[in-house]
Amino acid sequence: MNGEARDFRSGYLHQFNLNVQKAIGANVFSAAYVGELGRHLAQMLPNIALAPPSPLPYPSTPIPYLSLVPNVSAVGWLESNGTSGYHSMQLSLQRRYSKGLTFNANYTWAHGIDDVSTYSNNYASGIYLMPSAIGTYDRGNSDLDIRHRVAFSANYELPFGKELKGIARKALSNWQINGIYVWVTGLPFTITNPNYPQANLGPSITADRPDVTGSAVLSHPTIQEWFNTSVFALQPYGTLGNVGRNTLYGPPQRHLDLSLFRQIPLNERVQLQLRAESFNLTNTPSFAAPDSGLGTLASVPFLRPATLTPASSSSPSDCCSDSKILTCTSQEILLLCH
Repeated sequence: MNGEARDFRSGYLHQFNLNVQKAIGANVFSAAYVGELGRHLAQMLPNIALAPPSPLPYPSTPIPYLSLVPNVSAVGWLESNGTSGYHSMQLSLQRRYSKGLTFNANYTWAHGIDDVSTYSNNYASGIYLMPSAIGTYDRGNSDLDIRHRVAFSANYELPFGKELKGIARKALSNWQINGIYVWVTGLPFTITNPNYPQANLGPSITADRPDVTGSAVLSHPTIQEWFNTSVFALQPYGTLGNVGRNTLYGPPQRHLDLSLFRQIPLNERVQLQLRAESFNLTNTPSFAAPDSGLGTLASVPFLRPATLTPASSSSPSDCCSDSKILTCTSQEILLLCH
């Protein structure tokens, strides 16, 4: 059974920015503040007919709407109480074409906060377990909160060959080299109880969030241990854990692309372009977020580490669901987790 709030409203955004630019010779420096506020954003709650958390056998307290619809166990609900906020500092340095060189360097620091999650990500991430406290219990870093982003691009017309004549000029002139480098911090993720949810909210709840007793951030995270798993534990039965939404971040993404162009004039109006391009020139692997679910035993919150496995392997014995291991998205290697 599904319903919609009678006061449902269309969502809207407030967008604002302030930009300052300064030209220094052939270079232009700019600094900007860019912000956005979202109001009345749609929230799709999978079930508002949830009993409050309780250590007593379910259901120990009256289930909302049970007297109105006694044969319905779940009531999906669409409302428009979601809010979001985005604030960023954006810096850029651009060099206009001068002596064959142009480049553009950009840096963005940003932070997004909201209490809105995609429908398919709700209960799996322990979201919307308390419909009356979404604005507090589920408010956290946005699912797309990228804190830092660095991007650099350059184009350079190689100077050699222009003074030559004849065959030498045709062979060595009109070459151009181009490069793009991008580095961004990882996306946030939430620690959950996917095996033994403790909130006791009913059979429809297959995951909740545990307790945390300290900082899970490591000063030098590795592929083998991305965050400190020892600070997480199952919360007391019949309660909601104190782990916030999207409190940890996955690994950064980075790549370097390089290309070499050659322009061959065929006549005054037609040119032939030869291109050699390399994407991810350094063959740097990019990893997805680690497994963030507690293990099957309360005394062993996270299972043993796994090892990187070639992409062609599909043996389940080579894999595990360890929160410390990252899934590699490179074409060369892949950690298979089941």
